[in-house]
This record gives sequence, C-alpha cells and structure tokens, in this order.
Amino acid sequence: MKFRNLLIVLVFCAVQLAMKAQIVNNLVVFSNEGQPFTLILDGLKENQTPATNVRVVGLDLKAYQVKVIFENKRLKDANTTITFFRTGKECVFGLNRKGKKKHTIDYVSEKEIDGFLDAQNQLNPPNTNLPTNTQNLTSVPTTVPTPEPVSTPTISAFEAGLNNIASQSTDAAKLSAALAMLQSNTYNATQIKQILSLFSSEQTKLTFAKQACTLIKNPAVCTEIIGSFIPSPIKQELQNFIEGKLEGKK
Repeated sequence: MKFRNLLIVLVFCAVQLAMKAQIVNNLVVFSNEGQPFTLILDGLKENQTPATNVRVVGLDLKAYQVKVIFENKRLKDANTTITFFRTGKECVFGLNRKGKKKHTIDYVSEKEIDGFLDAQNQLNPPNTNLPTNTQNLTSVPTTVPTPEPVSTPTISAFEAGLNNIASQSTDAAKLSAALAMLQSNTYNATQIKQILSLFSSEQTKLTFAKQACTLIKNPAVCTEIIGSFIPSPIKQELQNFIEGKLEGKK
C-alpha cells in the first residue's frame, strides 16, 4: 500500500514538472501615449532603462504579478495579474489612460511564437523508421528520386513586416505588430509612411507616429511624417508632440 501511494506521488510530481516545462510564452507591453515606463514581473525589473515598448521572452509560469512604473512621476503606477491560459503565445497588452493620472493594462492581441512548433518537434521528433503495413523489418525501402529544388522569390525584412501588419484583422493588432518592428529596426520617412498607410484609424496612425518620432529622434523625418495626416487637429497634435520632445532635449 505504501509503495502504491509513493508511486502516485511520483507520477503527480512528474506530470507537474512536465506541464511547467511546456509553458513558454512571450509578453509585450506598450504605451498608447508614448510614455516611457519600467516593467516589473513578480518583483523583477525587466528593462533597466524606461521605454515605451517592452518585450519579455521565455516566460515559464502560468501567472505573473505585473507592475508598471512610469518615468513621469506624476503618473500613478499600474498593477494587474496576467495569466497565460495557453503556451507558445506572444501576448500583447497596452497601457491606456483612465482619468488624469491612472492607467490600465489591457489585453490587445496574441500570436504564435515563431519557431515554437518546430522546437516542440525537435524535442519530440516523430519516428519515421517504423515499418508500414506493406513493409516488414527485413524489407529494403524503395529509393525515391529527390525532386529538383524550386526557387522562391525573396523579400526584404521590411516587406515581410509590412505583410505581417497587413494580415492582422484589427487596427489594434496592426499597431502591436508595427510597434514590434520599430523596436528592432530603424526606418526612414518613406517606410514609416508605408506603415501608416496600413491603418484605417487616424487615431491609431497618430499613436504609431508618436512612437516612431520618439524612437527615430530625427526632426526632419518627423516633420515629413506629419504630411501623412489629413485632419488638421491630428496634424496639430503630432506637431505639438514633436515640438515638446525637441524642447525637452534643450
């Protein structure tokens, strides 16, 4: 009886360890207003320098206590609990202002982590050496001619990023994909305009343009981006934002 109970405990522990090992998720948090912040998960600081978009990879717990501390001390910290109900996902959350000083951390979208299924298959590769119904253990497999390689057209990383943004179903999902592109590359005014043309909402365009100008830090490029906006109030808001950034550097 004792041996049986011990076996049950060992099996339970093994299952729990296996479940934990299978949990792998990424997290992206961004500010809709372009406010730099520090992201803290379970008491650990994830970015040493305040940023407007923070990406954390390789999260292996089901739930995390999340805290956002804004660089602007007039803004209150934002707190929440984020729970991952599945694995192999990159989940995107946005910081949205509620009132004058408060912000909420809201779910925006999620997507499969690139290469996650391939990595799972490497850990548990399928057995291709088992005999089929028409092949016994002593039979010799038939040689199959190797097909000629088919050349495929290559596209640039920027074009691939544009296709990824365009494939998203909502402006919010497009925005998160576009912001992820900004974090990994530097783009010129023409490329920024191409990205802006993929959004249907002027407000979403404004949010992305603010992020782009914050990261690019080139007044000439920012001034050219303003020309992408038709409504005068939107243009003026972006102009004020850029001027405020320039004054802050003096």
